[in-house]
Amino acid sequence: MDSDSHLNNYPLLPVAMVLMTGIVAGDAACAHMGMDRCGAQALARVDQWLKAGWTVVMLGILVALFFHKRHVKGIGVLLYLIVFLMGALLLIGHSRQLAFPFSQARDIHYEAVVIDVPRTAGKTVRFDCFITVINGQRLRHAIKTKAFVVRDSLTDRWRYLAVGKGFEAISMVEPPVALHRQGHFDYQRWLRVHGFRAQTLVFADDWRPARVPLSSLSWWQRLRLRALQQRQRLVERYFAKPTGKENDSVGDSDADNQAMAIITSMVLGDRHALSSDTTELYSATGASHILALSGLHLGIIYAVLTLLLGRWRRWQWLMQAIALSAVWVYVVLVGMGASVMRSALMLTVYAFCLVAYHGKSSFNVLSFAAIVLLVANPLSLWDVSFQLSFMAVLAIMVYYRPLNRLVHTTFKPLKTLWGMMAVSLAAQLGTAPLVAYYFERFSTYFLLTNAIVIPFAFVIIYGALLLMACSVVPAVAAPVGKALVMVSGALNACLSWVASLPGSSLGPLHPSLIQLYLIYILIASITLLIAKIVSLQTKE
Repeated sequence: MDSDSHLNNYPLLPVAMVLMTGIVAGDAACAHMGMDRCGAQALARVDQWLKAGWTVVMLGILVALFFHKRHVKGIGVLLYLIVFLMGALLLIGHSRQLAFPFSQARDIHYEAVVIDVPRTAGKTVRFDCFITVINGQRLRHAIKTKAFVVRDSLTDRWRYLAVGKGFEAISMVEPPVALHRQGHFDYQRWLRVHGFRAQTLVFADDWRPARVPLSSLSWWQRLRLRALQQRQRLVERYFAKPTGKENDSVGDSDADNQAMAIITSMVLGDRHALSSDTTELYSATGASHILALSGLHLGIIYAVLTLLLGRWRRWQWLMQAIALSAVWVYVVLVGMGASVMRSALMLTVYAFCLVAYHGKSSFNVLSFAAIVLLVANPLSLWDVSFQLSFMAVLAIMVYYRPLNRLVHTTFKPLKTLWGMMAVSLAAQLGTAPLVAYYFERFSTYFLLTNAIVIPFAFVIIYGALLLMACSVVPAVAAPVGKALVMVSGALNACLSWVASLPGSSLGPLHPSLIQLYLIYILIASITLLIAKIVSLQTKE
């Protein structure tokens, strides 16, 4: 009875789990049907399966509507089967849309628009682009492509390439392949998750600037392209980021340059100025999450706005609307990346439930966010950031309150500090196995790291927003900018100290997929056992 009542309290949780199971089954079906070979026969077979599958789903829904009052339990099972089948069909349909658009790799003449900040790597410039025109014919749907352009050593023509710029080229277009591998991280699947259908290598003499029509882009793609262009202007204007010339700098030294790179990464999500040493430092100390825009950054903005607007308790709906509007404006300004969009959606659902249901449906909030995101892109289930963020939130929901109750104190600073530690411990418990699996390391001083980076994050995020607000007054903006660089440099220095401590990072670790499952099963079993013991003691 207890388990049934708990399940009734969280009706969306089993729906989300069944949907995920269906998506996994759909992925296995795609492999069985040979969609990775991109053959015409395989794709035709997929189309037939999709038509038949959706027909079955519609019939199942009609049966459920007709008999829902007569056979309640049977209809419940039928609905779960429908959700399972929908998950499989959504995955198959999404994979069908991402299939390589040609029967085989070949040379084509095309026009494309750059949708990512170009990065130099050796003799090439790499960036993401949308191919919108092939052989003079506008495409109905743009082809998202990874492009590598060879730099001409005699000219700097490649500097023209920037977000929103169009170009015309002739090159070999082929299916995307994995160029590197780190741990169990599947780069080729990552490309599919993010919508890439092709890749190409363009030689220096085989491309030229061009005005490219954007009619092949959906309204959402055009909106995101404009958001990325706006973000690039903010990066260059407010933070004096390098303009593309190799000798430009944002400060008086490499340390200042990396301090500013931390700010642009943490506040605007632009990580291309980060050096490999800085990235490794944050990874080794367990602070990588601070560099990627996520729930932590939006949570900081939302929490402070909610605190400032807290006096409007009678107008809670209006208060939440203002706070969420500010959060979504920020999401657009930073380029509408996948992780920040996911966090904004979860925050929006949480705020709605907080007002409508007084915050009593946290698992339903998480489940609903997962359902929406997986319906929009079923391949997100294999996105590492998706897995880490949801496991972190789930672990915080389960473990934060029990951990927070372990320390009883009326001293407010100590209580606040332990609250931060409890959140960090809970999140680490949920994500550590995944981090070890994908990245083959474990940061032992994660509590110390989070105690350092979270206060710094508050200062840097709001300091950067203040810098944007006062940028029209150079006399005010200049000292604010210098102060921000000093704060960011202090954060880097603190993390360098943490990294120098003995045993700061354990690795390389090589857990298998089976071991990963067993670790989570063990964690869940111990959690249920402790909960049962506590429940029995409470009843006595």
